[in-house]
Amino acid sequence: MTLHPIADRTITGIGSSSIQALGIGSIKLIISKGSSLLLENVLFIPSSTVQLISIACITESLQCSVTFKSSMVMLKKHSGSLFATSMCLPTQKLYHLNCTHLSTEHAFHMAELDTWHRQLGHASNQCVLNLATKQLAQDMLINLSQSPPRCDSCIHSKQGCTPVPKTHQGERSH
Repeated sequence: MTLHPIADRTITGIGSSSIQALGIGSIKLIISKGSSLLLENVLFIPSSTVQLISIACITESLQCSVTFKSSMVMLKKHSGSLFATSMCLPTQKLYHLNCTHLSTEHAFHMAELDTWHRQLGHASNQCVLNLATKQLAQDMLINLSQSPPRCDSCIHSKQGCTPVPKTHQGERSH
């Protein structure tokens, strides 16, 4: 529903691995007809391969109860009615939230050129402009009121190493 850029924030994981969060906002997950989750202060981590939801944040913001079983977790309203279930993925030791009716009605938002640049895997600004202005991507709204800042990640990735010397020094092998 909302997305605001933040200074790069490093999120550390298991085994000293880390990943960068680039934005923060809110997401509305439509779980089923009439049932939804509004998640606030969600970190935008474009290079993440999984989406993790904090159970503590859900219980705090939704004032609901969570019951864990060996192979599933259930989320219940205070009235006791079940509004979401999650199955355990044994290979990952994570629960997969069953959202069979996810809605994308709030997925489209007006974003800065820099935000689209990062969301599209650091595509060139010209490519992003072409996608938006030539309507090559459906519902891609872009705010061109500010020129994009330089992208340090792109600059660092394009730095080359020192070239191999053209002259030979020392003995040659036969």
